[in-house]
Amino acid sequence: MYPAHFSSGLQKGDWTGYPDFGGCLYLAFEAYERNNCYGSLRVELPLLLKHVSTCVDCRIIRRAIEHVAPQLLDEGRRESCFLLITGGYEHENDWNDVLSVEIFGNETDDHRTKFQLLRRSTIEPLFEENYDYSGNRRNRFGQSLHVVEDSSSQAAFDRAAKWLAHCIENDKACEPPDDGFMPTHLINVGSASQSPFLFKTSGTRKPYACLSYCWGHDSDAILKTTTSNLENHYQEIPEPAMPEGIRDAIRVCRGLQIPFLWVDSLCLVQDDAKAWLEGAAQMSQIYLNSHLTIAALEPGTCQVPFLGPQRFGNRNWQQLVKSLSTDGEADPGPDLLIRFESDTLPRNTQCSLDKRAWCLQESMLPNRRLCFNGDEMTWECLCRQLCECGHTIRQPLTIRHVENGAALKLDRLKAAPILSPPRPHTFLMDYGSEYSATQGDIHEMRRTWRRLIERYSRRQMTRRDDKLRAISGLGQILAERFRYGGFTKDNDEYLAGLWKHEIHLDLSWTVTSLPAEPGNTIKEPDGEEPCWNVPTWSWASTPGHIHYESETTRTSWKYKPRATDTCQLVEAHCERENVHDEMSAVIQGRLVLRGALVPVGLFAELESTQASDESDDTDETSTTMERELDDRVALVRTRNQKTNSVLLDHPRHRAELREVASDESFAQGGEEFYCFRIFSWLAETRKIRDGKAVFMGPETWFLVLKRSQRVLGAMERIGIGSYDFTMHLEPCPIFEEFEEATISIV
Repeated sequence: MYPAHFSSGLQKGDWTGYPDFGGCLYLAFEAYERNNCYGSLRVELPLLLKHVSTCVDCRIIRRAIEHVAPQLLDEGRRESCFLLITGGYEHENDWNDVLSVEIFGNETDDHRTKFQLLRRSTIEPLFEENYDYSGNRRNRFGQSLHVVEDSSSQAAFDRAAKWLAHCIENDKACEPPDDGFMPTHLINVGSASQSPFLFKTSGTRKPYACLSYCWGHDSDAILKTTTSNLENHYQEIPEPAMPEGIRDAIRVCRGLQIPFLWVDSLCLVQDDAKAWLEGAAQMSQIYLNSHLTIAALEPGTCQVPFLGPQRFGNRNWQQLVKSLSTDGEADPGPDLLIRFESDTLPRNTQCSLDKRAWCLQESMLPNRRLCFNGDEMTWECLCRQLCECGHTIRQPLTIRHVENGAALKLDRLKAAPILSPPRPHTFLMDYGSEYSATQGDIHEMRRTWRRLIERYSRRQMTRRDDKLRAISGLGQILAERFRYGGFTKDNDEYLAGLWKHEIHLDLSWTVTSLPAEPGNTIKEPDGEEPCWNVPTWSWASTPGHIHYESETTRTSWKYKPRATDTCQLVEAHCERENVHDEMSAVIQGRLVLRGALVPVGLFAELESTQASDESDDTDETSTTMERELDDRVALVRTRNQKTNSVLLDHPRHRAELREVASDESFAQGGEEFYCFRIFSWLAETRKIRDGKAVFMGPETWFLVLKRSQRVLGAMERIGIGSYDFTMHLEPCPIFEEFEEATISIV
């Protein structure tokens, strides 16, 4: 096997040890792949030039050198030059097929050139299929488009229009599913000679675009439709008064010949609470049935335009080398694209739009998205993801939004999504397996929801009372999936972000961290005592980041676990701000559960309570929550001196409990804190020991509750705990003396 090396940081004198194939690149690549080598290979320039008449790979490299460093081809210099070539061959764990070339002169020659080399797609604005279904590469070089210099240009609109037209012609799954739906209000985008204006729709289906964007921090300065200017907006919405980002969306619609646009700030009457809630209840339908959604990934405010010069379209970033036949060459090869920056591939970093809570559903509900980020344009639909520079086909950025969106919307689509070229073969298989599993597995659908909640909770939210509103559209889609997908005999019920049929699992959320960034600051709703009272059992009651740590057991255990000792849902009641919308934000809610309940003492000072604990059983306790969260870690202790660590939902709970550190809390009738078991994981190992089946577990999850001071006789959640005693079937010690009780949590 040839040794593999990488040229990063290579200095003169470090050239030894690289495999030297001395000539034809095609043969060199073949040998490299045959011997499972990945890294850089050394090729002498004079020998490479000898093979240009017979090797298209060598000919392509020579054309690139002619463009970037033609002096190296002079007779007097070429003899001392060699190339280090990285990439351009299959790597079992890497889709980075961008070929990188580094040219070195001799010891006295200071010349050193490094660039990346791609071929221009011959079917712009699409890409050719580069892999067959066996995973074999059809072409040595990665693909790219010639990136448009300015996204506000007609060339950019023409490219986007071709993406859209191709989808309309080929992808039935991406068609708006409800032919009869129209939002209440739309903007007629007008023309260069006619100003945009707002109008009420008549119900007749018209193609419209949606805008997904960041308002920015100064939301008060944004032009909005209100009761005072509604009639004026029916006549005209002056373009100079619009934020730059919305004006850009108008330009995109005109460029794509889409006559109508939906923008929340202008199509929802912002100071009419009733009308706003009715419009918000349509959110899932508005985005799902859009002809196209325009996504301004950057910048983080609509006060700045999102159209303009693109970084990847700058000639200093990428240059086009046209294919020209010379010296009687029968096959000069494709047009080439040369990149000079060392870090040319976009990083998989979170854009401003993907940091906002409202925009999660705006990315998943549409079937088609045209994205702008200042670097390049990107197309996303249910059947393909394309970008101008081609990085999405080499190192696909996560398209979990597209995947999960397709799974959630499956019953609403006119056809099943079919991935179209280009498709890396392993990516196809990964997509297919997850997509197929999601199609028919109700439990997978509910796990998908919990994963979405985890991602959603990490996004920024301006108003606290938007916490449930901003994800209600996805809740509506999932409810329809449950209702019409044949999964359940009766409809599932949405309960303040949780689902009735797996309430025991949905209750097991953990607050991993609390927001500290300025953008995460949450404003309270207007008014002294707002109608904001999300029940403590809902993850929406906390501004913290949510994690369903209990879900890791499904994948970390060798044997598939099942939930046992589950609590029973006796009754659920949610009072919603919009009584006609089951996904509406909850004003207040109550769960009545029946299960194992035990009174406990709750101690904030973990070290002191451990020292005073007289029990010999403390070594038996364990927890799955091993994090550096000292400000929220506490200890519960039962009357029989059994202990377990717990994690409080908020540091304020710890501060409130500093005085509760004695057995006086167990005085008759004086119990204030409780642990309530919601479920235990248990797995059968298929092993037999002493004639009995061997099990893994139980891993028990329980809520930490306190008596409510707001609602007489009810309890409130303040934390969560877990206990794992693998392989011994020992029950959680703190529930040795439990009482089967019916409790109300608010």
